[in-house]
Amino acid sequence: MITPNIQKALESNGVRFYAKDFLMEGMRKDCVDAVHDAHLVYKLLKERMEKMLSMEPTESEQQYPQHS
Repeated sequence: MITPNIQKALESNGVRFYAKDFLMEGMRKDCVDAVHDAHLVYKLLKERMEKMLSMEPTESEQQYPQHS
């Protein structure tokens, strides 16, 4: 079943192909399993993003002070 919001997302140029592919794959699965998988992927990617955004500068970046 394709809801109006799913249809809009699939037709939108603003939605990345990765998201569209994930959405289409999820629609082939049991809906409860698809939501569980999407939630798991969201949590893992969010954790990765948070770690990357809070990373300390690398050693080479620390050698060259930033000028204001």
